Amino acid sequence: MAGETLPAHVSWTQSRSRWKLAAWLALAILALAATAGIMGYVIGSMRYQPTAILLPGTPDAVKVARYGAKPFGPAADTTWTPDAVVTVTDIKRVALLAADANNLPPFPTGNYGCPNSDGSHYELQFSFANGDRRTLFAERQGCEGVGFEDAPYESGASIAWSMTDHRLLNDLDALFR
Repeated sequence: MAGETLPAHVSWTQSRSRWKLAAWLALAILALAATAGIMGYVIGSMRYQPTAILLPGTPDAVKVARYGAKPFGPAADTTWTPDAVVTVTDIKRVALLAADANNLPPFPTGNYGCPNSDGSHYELQFSFANGDRRTLFAERQGCEGVGFEDAPYESGASIAWSMTDHRLLNDLDALFR
């Protein structure tokens, strides 16, 4: 039976099954790649996000001063005083404010856009049992930078920011209601 050829429909059927097999294989690879991508996204989103640790240790009190808009014109020559000042000694509330500050994301590097700021900010002076004090400045508008210097965004001294996590500003606002 040497030299015998198969009928045309047999080779077409075999060719067709090869294409079906190739199509199913390509579909399986695509499904596997999509599943891997989704799993990578899910695992990546659960990954620990870096934070800016601003307050090492456990403070036992915090004095919060709220400043309004920075004076301009002739009023700029006068001393800029806070609108209101609150001292918090409730250990749970102090711990909440410290946790809010320590869980802020780091201030971004590179180019970014921020809304205009009028200079309004909070000044938080944390006190520790050993007598140490640490003062943070948190902008209430604009980039909402948080740092150790007055107007941290303007001076380039922002370490963290609350623009993407408003817990600190919300808890500070609540102190003055």
